Amino acid sequence: MREILFVVASVAGRYEPDFIAFHQRLTVQSKPPKVVRIALAHKLLVRLNAKAREVRHHMKVLHTPPQPALSALRI
Repeated sequence: MREILFVVASVAGRYEPDFIAFHQRLTVQSKPPKVVRIALAHKLLVRLNAKAREVRHHMKVLHTPPQPALSALRI
């Protein structure tokens, strides 16, 4: 799983503008390639987790049963 994350992060580091800027910033700071690779993978993982949390929230909202109206509760 880790290797897949590194591969996807390296691809994102070539084509995604935020990742390109992050990669260049780390390279200019003379970070070793392995550190840059791990940092890109970490950044990607954080974004994927945030997206998954967002999707779970939307699914929960969509599947919440409607609440009965107050007038229906009165007899």
